[in-house]
Amino acid sequence: MTEYQRQLHTENQEIVARIVAKWRRYRFLSEADKLRLMAALQRMRMSCDSSYLVDPKTEEGVKAGEATLLGELLERPGTKAVVFSQWLRMHDLVVREAQRQEWGHVLFHGGVAGSKRKDLIERFRNDPDCKLFFSTDAGGSG
Repeated sequence: MTEYQRQLHTENQEIVARIVAKWRRYRFLSEADKLRLMAALQRMRMSCDSSYLVDPKTEEGVKAGEATLLGELLERPGTKAVVFSQWLRMHDLVVREAQRQEWGHVLFHGGVAGSKRKDLIERFRNDPDCKLFFSTDAGGSG
């Protein structure tokens, strides 16, 4: 991780530590504390991927740089790839690279209308220029 990613991770780790200490002291957490705990744990995970997921004004991290691997893969004729991420923002980073490289792609996520989902799947399956299928958890259902 970069220094800034570590900083984001540590800030949220401290929140987690305070909430855990409170639980140890009182053996009880309010619903608000539980939500803060889950949010801080999620931000810790997100900061490991890219600072952009926690702070959209920044873009530090090596995960998005893994698009280089996609480039190498897509050099092979007829090759297609499905890329999953839990976070739509992570796809934002990789989609930008796909657009820059002019790799045909579709982006499938929970915000895509049900009526459009089949079209995205069909485009990926049938369009030889559509090489990448980016999907969040929504891609695993239906």
